[in-house]
Amino acid sequence: MSLQKVLGRLLAGERSKRPISVALFDLDSFKDVNDTLGHSVGDQLLVEVGQRFIEATSARANVQVFRLGGDEFVLVVPECGDPRVIGEIVDIVLDRLARNFEINEHSVRAGGSAGIVDRAE
Repeated sequence: MSLQKVLGRLLAGERSKRPISVALFDLDSFKDVNDTLGHSVGDQLLVEVGQRFIEATSARANVQVFRLGGDEFVLVVPECGDPRVIGEIVDIVLDRLARNFEINEHSVRAGGSAGIVDRAE
């Protein structure tokens, strides 16, 4: 399901009163990877970044991961309006992204930054 549909459902009707947290992530050096190592390495990096998002959030069944486009990813956490909880999830993801990626005999460092919005009940 698309990010737009998920957010639309979570923000409409009776569900619009429930808490929700959303985090937007941006990879810090994706353009440099594409420019210096090529688009095939950049594409593989995006695949591996997605895997790390999934691994980092797998302990929380209700977290949904989306690629917004380019090097931007979004986490949606329904029923979470606590900034500490979403902050912990974001810290785990950023920690995973800070670790080197081994792609086609290249050690690639991505890193990332994140913004958080949450709505409590």
